Amino acid sequence: SDSSGRGIDERSTGAVVVRVLILILLSLALTAADAVAQSRSDVTRESYIEALVARARELQLADDPVWHTLLHYHPRKLLPGVISMADDPAFFLAPDGATNPASELEYTLRSFALEDGEPDERPVCRFRARFEWLSEALQFDPHQFPVPRCPRFEEFVTALAPSGVTLVFPTGYLNNPASMFGHTLLRIDAAGQGATTPLLAYAVNYAANTGNDGGMLFAVKGLFGGYVGSFSVEPYYERVKKYSDMEARDIWEYRLSLTSAETRRLLMHLWELRTTAFYYYFFDENCSYHILGLLEFARPGLILSEQFEWYAIPSDTVTAISDAPGLVESVEYRPALATILRSKADQLSNEALDVAVAMADGSVPVAAESLPEQPLDAARISEFAGDVANYRVLKAKEPNAEVQQRAHQLLLLRSRYGKHETFGPTPVPRVRPDEGHGVARVGIGGGMEDERWYSELQVRPAYHDLLDPQPGYLPGAEIEFFALRLRHEEQDRLELEELFPVSIVSLTPRGRLFAPFSWKIRGGLTRKRIDNSRGKYVGQVRGGMGFANEVFHHGLIYGLLDGALEVSPRYDSDNVAIGFGPSGGLLYDVTDDIRVGVTAEGIRYGLGDEHTTARISGELRLTVGRQKALRLSVARETQFGDEFSSAGLSLHHFF
Repeated sequence: SDSSGRGIDERSTGAVVVRVLILILLSLALTAADAVAQSRSDVTRESYIEALVARARELQLADDPVWHTLLHYHPRKLLPGVISMADDPAFFLAPDGATNPASELEYTLRSFALEDGEPDERPVCRFRARFEWLSEALQFDPHQFPVPRCPRFEEFVTALAPSGVTLVFPTGYLNNPASMFGHTLLRIDAAGQGATTPLLAYAVNYAANTGNDGGMLFAVKGLFGGYVGSFSVEPYYERVKKYSDMEARDIWEYRLSLTSAETRRLLMHLWELRTTAFYYYFFDENCSYHILGLLEFARPGLILSEQFEWYAIPSDTVTAISDAPGLVESVEYRPALATILRSKADQLSNEALDVAVAMADGSVPVAAESLPEQPLDAARISEFAGDVANYRVLKAKEPNAEVQQRAHQLLLLRSRYGKHETFGPTPVPRVRPDEGHGVARVGIGGGMEDERWYSELQVRPAYHDLLDPQPGYLPGAEIEFFALRLRHEEQDRLELEELFPVSIVSLTPRGRLFAPFSWKIRGGLTRKRIDNSRGKYVGQVRGGMGFANEVFHHGLIYGLLDGALEVSPRYDSDNVAIGFGPSGGLLYDVTDDIRVGVTAEGIRYGLGDEHTTARISGELRLTVGRQKALRLSVARETQFGDEFSSAGLSLHHFF
């Protein structure tokens, strides 16, 4: 029996060993099979990618306008080829991707096969717009390149809940050099958003990261690309609070006709750009220019950015978008709080306005005894006083408990009078910003100065002066850059008459509600009659500050105290002259097409070269179409004791 037991144990042990060996051999075989299959899969994937690369070359996709839009390529200005406006190396997958569209496309296709790291960090998720476009263009095999799962991107889209896109244009703000031409951004309208709830949507904004810079440093860095710009997404009400409430800028909202698919394409490209850095330039690569790129990818076939090769002024880009066939569905006007207050003030009598402002100031008790007995009048005054108090709370740099308490008391006082239709709606301007004259201007003209005939050529790349047609532009505002006048006189050659790189004027009328300063600044090169010769060039910087008042309908009177610095090799005392003196004028609109301007100014230069200049002039502008205007001018001037008169007529064309 012992020998029999041992035989059974030996057989059992042998069977176990055999089974283990079989399992080991089977495992090795399966591993080898997996390795072969993986190797075949890798070969298949690699060969498929190479086939895609070959197909892309055959179709010349690297030259496709959509690919250039995605990578923000544009022709070099002085050299052959293209270069991307994106200045962030992380935006490119190829070492030479910034200047080589074909190389970047091939690297992009090969990168889509990478499966290392978190899904959202893979190129296929980082560059969703590229993947979608290449997938459509090359008809990706879903077994080789399935639609990627990108959790963070989908969360981003879900949070925005997009149903449409609106272009937003806050009008100009002269107290900020970066905003004096206006600004553009996009609003992503949410599904289920009603006409009264757009503030709950999200805004897509591109802006320079300027830190705390200001003054001359801010201007210089902005002009020469010293700032990095980037896209951001934030609640729309934050933008409205900044532009409309704090900076008193009216807002125009242009609802675009983008489909849901086009809106999603826009968000895909925005996702690619969310961390991408661009050098920011005030005049070309600015907020408005980069918004155009998003729209061009959303709807292929749009040609927008090509219209702004040298400079992109926000109002000009709005005009381009508005002129694109079928792109704009509707336009809404959102007046600033200050605009609403001015409209309500115009609907009150002078006596009622005085009482309302006094209550808001606290100089009249917040009580029913301070108001008229008629309920509607009492409701109007108390409501307006509350609006003024709330506006001052909003504008205060530091919280003021007294003003806040007064605003609350005025709200309670207004509630005593029940519901009344107290004020009519704020009037909508007859002409939108996209319907005004073009920002560039050329002019030809002629006239007589000091009994000598002359002909003249005028060129101004941007933007608007006080005598240009007003519709669509800020009242009382002048912004001119590089205004040039070339003059030819009898028996003389064509010569530079003046060149002013910058001229800014802000004439804002004072009133019971607002008491802003008016100001101006101008700098450039002009000719003066030094030593009885009119052909001597003088470098000049001149500025002034004062007040303006709307003393009658369609008329504005202003007065300023000016200071001037001039430099000329013909001047005594270190070639410099510094002086001060008054300036003033009148602007009056006779009709919608006729404006008259009268100015008078004088400067006594008492530091450096001592002399006096004075000038009185009158101009009449007649609009002869949206893009044309005639001007008649007369002037009497004194320079260095030499008095002379001039008169001229010119035709201006805007574009």
